[in-house]
Order: sequence, then structure tokens, then C-alpha cells
Amino acid sequence: MKHLLSILLALALCTLASAQKLKSEGANASEIIPNGWEIISESTGDLNKDGIADLAFIVRENEDSMIIKEEYRTINENAYTLAIYWGTPNGKFTHYKDWVGLFSAEGESESYEDLSVEITTRGTMKIHVHVFISAGSWTNPNFTVTYRYQNGDFYKIGYDSSEFHRGTGEGVSVSINYSTGKKYVEPFSMSDDKKQKGYWETLEGEEKKLKKLGEETW
Repeated sequence: MKHLLSILLALALCTLASAQKLKSEGANASEIIPNGWEIISESTGDLNKDGIADLAFIVRENEDSMIIKEEYRTINENAYTLAIYWGTPNGKFTHYKDWVGLFSAEGESESYEDLSVEITTRGTMKIHVHVFISAGSWTNPNFTVTYRYQNGDFYKIGYDSSEFHRGTGEGVSVSINYSTGKKYVEPFSMSDDKKQKGYWETLEGEEKKLKKLGEETW
């Protein structure tokens, strides 16, 4: 009986959580998101080449049970959502798609130094991710993924990263252009000002496939 009550309680909580949804339209991100949700980043620009500015934003839910308060810090394990809304002639933004869980939630040893979305003047969308890992890793992921709206969806066309080992100071910068199928790799050292020689690689197999937004998580 207790087990059944636990299941019913969990289902009730899931139903309550799912009731908190993004609105189908609004004048800005603040008007679209449910009360209490946190806007992490937002950007406007023309993504679908119709001459009207669109809206992209990253928000985080605010469920109290997912917030852990410790003596020296607070860990917010609520899920992040990336959402894209098309602009309209009347000034409102209408819902296109949203992705829940695309980004990992904060953890005991992981937090974001940067998590932001940017719509460029060229109509591409860049997602900037910089994770600080305090334990369990010698490197901190720091990368930008570029997407372009084409053929009715958003496809990854670029990837740029720069990471170094905190112990050795050795690092590597990587820049990938999926449209051309080329990757540029450049090693570097935090302890040596001398620039190291980079080199080009050609993408092969699955690596060169254009992936839709949402097919990968970080």
C-alpha cells in the first residue's frame, strides 16, 4: 500500500511539474515563461531569413525540491530549457520548438561559468558553454556550437573549443566547419608563450554528418 501511495504521489508531482509550460506566444521571454522560472540568456535576430527578428532563450525551472542548500553554496538541479520563437509582423513571438535537458543540470562538482545563446548578424545561432568542474576532472569544457536554420530545422554547422589540463598547463583549441568537412587543431601551453603549429584534418564518417539541434546533449 505504501508503495502504491509513493507511485501516486510521484505521478501527481510529475503532473504538477508538466503543467508549468512555456506560453505559445509573447512579446518577450519574460512574458512567455512561467512565474518563478529564471532567464539564463536570451537573444534576438533573424534566424529564418524572413526579415523579422526571432527570439532564442535559455531558462531554468524553479522547483524547490531540486534546490539543495549547503553550508557554503546552493546547488540548483532544476532542468534547463532552450526555446526558439519565430517573430511575427505584430511584434509577438510564436513558439517554434523547445528542448528540455539539452544541458546538464548543476551538480555537486559541476557548475556553469557561461551558458548563453547568441543570434548573430549572419542569422546563425551560437550556444556558448563553459563548465567549471571542481572535482573528478583536470579539464573544464569550454566550447561554442553554431547552428543554422535550413531545410526546416536547425543543423550544427560549427564547433569551437579551447581546453587545457590544469595540472600540466597543456591544452588544445579545435575549430570544426561541418559545411566544409574540415577541422583545425592547434595545441598550446599555458606555461609557454611560443605559439605551437596547428594542423588541418578532414572529417570522416559519422563525424562529418550534419546533426539536428537536440540530437546531442551536453
